Amino acid sequence: MVVGKEKRKKLILFVVDTSGEFNMNGRYLETANRAMESVISNIRTIQEKRNDIEFDIATLQFYGTIAKLRPPSHSPQNVSDYSWNDLKNDDPGRDANTIVRFVESIEENVNKNRGCGANIGRAFQVLIEQNVFDRCLSVYLPPAVVFLISNTVISDDYREELEILKGKPRFNSAFKRTITVDDDVSREKLNEITGNKNNVVVVRKPKELSECIREIAITGALYDSNVDENDIRELFGEVLDEESIQRIYRNIAR
Repeated sequence: MVVGKEKRKKLILFVVDTSGEFNMNGRYLETANRAMESVISNIRTIQEKRNDIEFDIATLQFYGTIAKLRPPSHSPQNVSDYSWNDLKNDDPGRDANTIVRFVESIEENVNKNRGCGANIGRAFQVLIEQNVFDRCLSVYLPPAVVFLISNTVISDDYREELEILKGKPRFNSAFKRTITVDDDVSREKLNEITGNKNNVVVVRKPKELSECIREIAITGALYDSNVDENDIRELFGEVLDEESIQRIYRNIAR
């Protein structure tokens, strides 16, 4: 395997909508959680077997009008130290402060005719407030951003924040892919967010979701790396079939 002399860093960011089918009762949430455990292990394998790259992991969860960057420190963690904590939907009824904030934000959206769907604009606000992409400029390769979007309507209140993100070089150069579980879920908006309709993947079964999360996350981790099919086969020949290996390589090479 070809490796570089200088160790580089890459941020892998997962932006997850835990409403709709990704909520506590949704049939996809458990699948997503188990797939993410596997993905963290896969990324750790790349870091351990290649001596030219390190990975930091961050997860941003949003539900309705609530968004939070995990881990709680708001700082990405190296994959060797990162433990996947299962995502659950933030049921606003769990504590009084949360439900008040949830109701107020719903009312604000209604008053401004913004809609009450999954508010990815709020997720973008958190990324901006925490300077996630600005931090990437000095020490990171272009990051990989994987959106997991449920079958909920995406509210319209996101374009101002998206324009701010587009002004950040590391957001523009990032590997961006969206996985959604519904053909009808605001497809034009997802195309706009990822920059290309070919970067939006629709899955219809939990097994497809698991395979898609793994394949896209591995592709994002290896993107901008000097790897060929044999390198990918050496890393993941035991967990990926040949078709997946070839597809990952084509996506990296294009």
